[in-house]
Amino acid sequence: MIADTPLAPGTLLGKYQVIRQLAVGGMAEIYLARSSGLAGFEKAVVLKRIRPSLGSDQKFVDMFLDEARLTASLNHPNVVQVYEVDRIGDSYFFTMEFVHGRDLTSVLAGCRSKKRGLTLSLALHIVKEVAAGLHYAHDKKGRDGQPIGAVHRDVSPNNVMITYEGAVKIVDFGIAKAAVRVTETETGAVKGTVFYMSPEQAQGHDVDRRSDVFSLGVLLYELTTGRRPYSAPNDFAVLFKLVNESPPLPSERREGYPPELEQIVMKAMSRKPDDRFATAGELRSALDEFARTEQLASSSATLGSFMRELFGEREDTADLFALPPLPAAATHATPPPKSDETRPITPLRAAADPVVTTSVGLPIERSRTWLFGVMVALVVAAALSWRALTASPPPPATTPSTTDPSVAPPSPTREPVASAAPVFAPSPSASIAPPPVRKGEPPPRSQPSSTRPAPSAAPSGKKWDLDSPLPP
Repeated sequence: MIADTPLAPGTLLGKYQVIRQLAVGGMAEIYLARSSGLAGFEKAVVLKRIRPSLGSDQKFVDMFLDEARLTASLNHPNVVQVYEVDRIGDSYFFTMEFVHGRDLTSVLAGCRSKKRGLTLSLALHIVKEVAAGLHYAHDKKGRDGQPIGAVHRDVSPNNVMITYEGAVKIVDFGIAKAAVRVTETETGAVKGTVFYMSPEQAQGHDVDRRSDVFSLGVLLYELTTGRRPYSAPNDFAVLFKLVNESPPLPSERREGYPPELEQIVMKAMSRKPDDRFATAGELRSALDEFARTEQLASSSATLGSFMRELFGEREDTADLFALPPLPAAATHATPPPKSDETRPITPLRAAADPVVTTSVGLPIERSRTWLFGVMVALVVAAALSWRALTASPPPPATTPSTTDPSVAPPSPTREPVASAAPVFAPSPSASIAPPPVRKGEPPPRSQPSSTRPAPSAAPSGKKWDLDSPLPP
């Protein structure tokens, strides 16, 4: 049996150079790699290679290639893009988009460690973006015009990536079951994360897009309450509850939970597929309507700002390429000029006094002289302009009478400040200096500024601020 020896950093697979291993799954190894091209072109990619111990098993090879073909046909902003499928020797692999960010599991762990949580606006935004990607994949048609029948089967925080710019992407349709798959998975096999499985998936039944809708409802439940709907000491107990029990209502987990949102969550998590939203698009539309009603606005920019605050400044992308240079054979050195015809023409001088030329072929001494003349001209022009401004007489309306020797004429150097004052005219709401207080009179009472925002209205019976941070 072939040992699963990981690829060493610097290993070349075709045009891809391995940087480091990211993870090892049941069927494949995942690496961070880079592709190199002309004129120093470099691009970070994720390389997924079938495990060497499974390379001789044609069944697993077919499953791996089916996964690559399925994922490569998906092209959506909320789905990770596959670039290329290839084989080098006995190594089957495909490369896909590198997502510079964190998975949702890491985001929730970061919230717990810093004792902060997502706002409801951000939680809804994440779920809606995932729903958009799932709906696209579910509706994707093949060359024959028929839906390919893609079902993710593992919609969980591990497979939701959030970039430092706020983009949300679904990762790994690797256990998806498609109508175009040459080799079907074993009947009755249970694959996926148990906490987010649908009841029919937990029982090993055939699943369709509504199974992903259930998993998305579980994700929505967790993000809006801070807890998973089912908890048990082991996976078998979780599966038992999933198949036989209904989850607690979100309002039982968080006081003041909006009833409208609770209806959406519980419909998505209905135990019978026919009682759920028929598509992920319908679930997304219901969340859009709730967000409009409650005036909850969010965007990718807001989510990106939250990510950078949670994890600090995003990692330096230069660390991604911290590798020895490519082999010397792959580099292209620039040959020296073969004749004097390609050299800049310079005046003849003694060998002991070489002349360094600029990019336009002028001696540095001559260019310094020309630059000095330009600087002198600019200084002279600025001095003449300043003299003309200071020599202009002040407006007669603002000049005090010179017959009174006790009043000194205004200084000419303050005139530019006085003339610039009308440009910044005060707004009607600006405060005005109060009149002098006469002896024996109480000082006038200060009035509040009209620009101060009005106090927010008292909550209308709601115990939960809809946009307050959720518990970590």
